[in-house]
Amino acid sequence: MRLFELREPLKLRRSDRSYSVSSLNRFINEAYFDLASRRSWGWLRRVHRFDTTAAVDIAVTGVTGDRRLTVVTVPTSFGRRILLDGRIYRVINVNSAGTVWELDHPLHQVNAVSPWAATAKVLYDEVSLPRSTDIVIEAKLITGGSAQRLAGVEPWVFAQRSRSSLGQPTDFSTIRKEPLPTPQSPPAVPVDTGGGSGPGVGTYHYWMSFIDKQSGAESAMSPVRVATLLNNNAHSITINLATQTSRNDFLFRLYRSKLVVTGEDPKPYLLMTSTLVEQVYTDLTSDQYLGPQGVGSASSLLMTLYPAPSGSYEVEVIYQHQLTELGENNHRPVFDDTHHITLLDGAEALMLQASDEFRAAQVASQKFEVGIARMMQRDRLSQSTLASITTRPGGNRLRAGRFAERWEYP
Repeated sequence: MRLFELREPLKLRRSDRSYSVSSLNRFINEAYFDLASRRSWGWLRRVHRFDTTAAVDIAVTGVTGDRRLTVVTVPTSFGRRILLDGRIYRVINVNSAGTVWELDHPLHQVNAVSPWAATAKVLYDEVSLPRSTDIVIEAKLITGGSAQRLAGVEPWVFAQRSRSSLGQPTDFSTIRKEPLPTPQSPPAVPVDTGGGSGPGVGTYHYWMSFIDKQSGAESAMSPVRVATLLNNNAHSITINLATQTSRNDFLFRLYRSKLVVTGEDPKPYLLMTSTLVEQVYTDLTSDQYLGPQGVGSASSLLMTLYPAPSGSYEVEVIYQHQLTELGENNHRPVFDDTHHITLLDGAEALMLQASDEFRAAQVASQKFEVGIARMMQRDRLSQSTLASITTRPGGNRLRAGRFAERWEYP
């Protein structure tokens, strides 16, 4: 069922039926996220692939005791670890030209004379996972058409290894770090081009985000730009440094809502990913061809590879996906319709609690828990991952508790 179809039976579960559309949506979404948090559901598993970037050497100048490095060639550096004179530093900020890096701790002695010139190695050993990632299930390195499993290790293990090791990655660890800066301004106002065929007459919402072209990390969404298009022409959107909508160390993504319908909560859908830090994009995209729905939060979960990649390697990650909120009438929960009644039970319990009908809410909550247990029993992507078990003494199958029937391998 779609969101508006879920609201109707939910209203019928109270004789009052006085809740607004936004309140009903809130009850449904709270139950939706509660249900999703109960286990690592099979319907939330996704696959992400990326290519690694080789470490690069760059000439730098600095002063011992200072926290700044000056560079001439400007690689992508924000948030990067750099290896300098056997020590690791992290770039925590850059100036507007990208030629001065602010480091996380003061520089040590590199040469006897200060200021000095040296060569630093920029390590691209941290790769961002999609913004919707909850946990990593498995990671593999693809070489020559064959897959090699990457071993997952704890972050503290990396501290005991050589920091200058380069090569083909064999291990990985997941860490959380500070997200990219959020755009402070919304995208520019769409300008009528006088021709072409655009998204159509009506009101649309536009957002943008910054992305790191090497790691794939993405910032949170910018403030929204509300635009009313008066005709079906194409409309151009200019992102540049002069209007302070872009930064010279990041690429960007543009997002757009579908045609705004009264009573709906407009959601961002991917419109384009830039190839330059400044770019003009002409919006010719109808609602039917918008990309996946965006997530409001920033990328903060990264995968650290060891050794640091010395070249371009393909990595495939199976991860647990986080839900996106239901806000538009045509949105659907990502699991089968047969389990939508469970979602309604959870939303009903929340609705009754909000009305201080605690006895009725308890009944609905019990139905919600029973429905979740039923979903867990059926959440099997493949029966080949299940092995029969028995409680009978002397049985040659696995033994388990009295009510156990099957065992799922991790």
